[in-house]
Amino acid sequence: MTTTACPVCRAAHVVEISLTIRERSVLMRSCSRCDSRWWHENGQRSSLDSVLELAATGR
Repeated sequence: MTTTACPVCRAAHVVEISLTIRERSVLMRSCSRCDSRWWHENGQRSSLDSVLELAATGR
């Protein structure tokens, strides 16, 4: 858990899952209270579509 607040419901704690896809740092944050999820790629806010495209590239 982290102390980053949810941007939707402002819950004080969210779950963070970090991984590396094609040498790029990807972070998913998830709020258990309102079920919101948001992504960051190399430190910048990103869309789920962008992360999925990154994961699918080169198949």
